[in-house]
Amino acid sequence: MPGRSADLSPGSADLPRLAALLTTVGRLTAGSVPIQRLGQRWSMTTWRDAARSGALLSGWQAAYAGRLAELEARTPGLVAGEAVQHTDMTPHNFLVADGGVRLTGWSWPALAAPWVDTALLVHRMIAAGHTVVEAERWADHVPAWWSAAEEAVSAVAVTVLGLWQARSRADPAPYRAQLAGAGSAWVRCRLGVPGP
Repeated sequence: MPGRSADLSPGSADLPRLAALLTTVGRLTAGSVPIQRLGQRWSMTTWRDAARSGALLSGWQAAYAGRLAELEARTPGLVAGEAVQHTDMTPHNFLVADGGVRLTGWSWPALAAPWVDTALLVHRMIAAGHTVVEAERWADHVPAWWSAAEEAVSAVAVTVLGLWQARSRADPAPYRAQLAGAGSAWVRCRLGVPGP
């Protein structure tokens, strides 16, 4: 199908279309189709292991290790829900064509709160050049986002940061480092971590 990937950069004309699409996606339910719960997928112990061992933590992450571990432990419950979420918000999974946008590549669907895909796109938007405030302000255009508790969004940010840091260490690539950096900026802003 002809089209292009979504442009997530600041000022992109795709951003309102993406908000409208995620409004629709937030209403999807699985019916009788068995789909894994995101909480099961996100039951990792990345931050808890690091907090216990002190391994791979330095600077602000070492200072906030306990809070990072606490939020990670709460993430499965905080993202629980019955909405079908895509969970892979890479711009390449959005096909923009004929004035509309479609979400493709449904390889990792999960049952979760209806705002999770919006949170995951906030992370991608930060990586694309938005500030955390700008990206979260964009998310306000998606009604499901309004139901997300502050702690739940922070927990997703912490989990996403842990995932991308682990992936970047295991298989270094510039885009993984960029996504880890975006995750770090998001977590620091949400937790009020001072400094550059």
